[in-house]
Amino acid sequence: MRSILQVPGPVKAFFDQFPLQTYPAVSKKDEASLCEYNARSYAFREQKALQRSVNDIFKLGVYNVYEDPESGCVLATDPWCLYAQLSLCKKNGLKLARKKEAPSRQQQKQQQKQQPALLVVSRLAASDKSLPILIEGCSKRNVRSTTGINEILGSRLRDAEELMYVSLLDSVVYDCWTTQALCELSVARFLQLYDGTSTDFAALQGPLYQTIREDLLERNDFSLRHLEISRHVRYMHLYQSKNAHQLTSPLFDSCKAALDRFAELLGSRTLFSNDSEPSYLDLKLASYVLCFLSLDDQESSLARYLRHEGCTLTTHARAVIAHFE
Repeated sequence: MRSILQVPGPVKAFFDQFPLQTYPAVSKKDEASLCEYNARSYAFREQKALQRSVNDIFKLGVYNVYEDPESGCVLATDPWCLYAQLSLCKKNGLKLARKKEAPSRQQQKQQQKQQPALLVVSRLAASDKSLPILIEGCSKRNVRSTTGINEILGSRLRDAEELMYVSLLDSVVYDCWTTQALCELSVARFLQLYDGTSTDFAALQGPLYQTIREDLLERNDFSLRHLEISRHVRYMHLYQSKNAHQLTSPLFDSCKAALDRFAELLGSRTLFSNDSEPSYLDLKLASYVLCFLSLDDQESSLARYLRHEGCTLTTHARAVIAHFE
């Protein structure tokens, strides 16, 4: 009796005539992926040529970058990412990255393996959808989250007074930055700041825009401090609330007062630190100021204020960048 699993003779004879071929495994890396990596990677410049082992290399993952028009350096578009970028330069004696020409394939491979770099990644690279992240090592890889990075940077502050000022920046000024990003920027401009893989398909921009906005609401517990603004952002077509200006105006006034206080503390000094090297407080303040200044006056009311009335803070931020050029 023929088994139902038995292959009929004519069929078996037909397929036996085909030669057997074993194909090699498909490589996970090719020229396209190497070029994509290189397009998203901006290597820090080192003051001295150092021979680093593979596990001494780190990559700082950020939302996106822009080229500073005055210094020509590549800076992260988000204040927390920029603070981490400047802090790595300070700790490791590095200089900020610059826009580069298209390198050869050999140079691309060398850059990928041997240089600390700023890397534009998706927010989905982080488990909590929050950037920056710090990717350390290669064979033994360790990924530090935004929370982990902030804890390390907080431990490097000199005293309780600096900690108080940094906490003020990460609450009052951070909240103003977030509200302006969420409520004042156009869809295209917002995606330039918080999505380095922006698509040209208009049908996909809307859902992506709203998803990233909701992720940003959860960052730094913003939604817990500003429930009304969070409802407005999430349900603006359904939730009947005050208009955006009424919601964000008090935050703008508080941020302006805080920045004015920092300008008074600086006085005639260029840096808070008495040393020639900027302190972590200098880096934190400059990160917020530079991110606001990266916006046009029409896009951000605080950017307009800093350009017209914040000369002390603008000069301070430029001095910080000049130290790492």
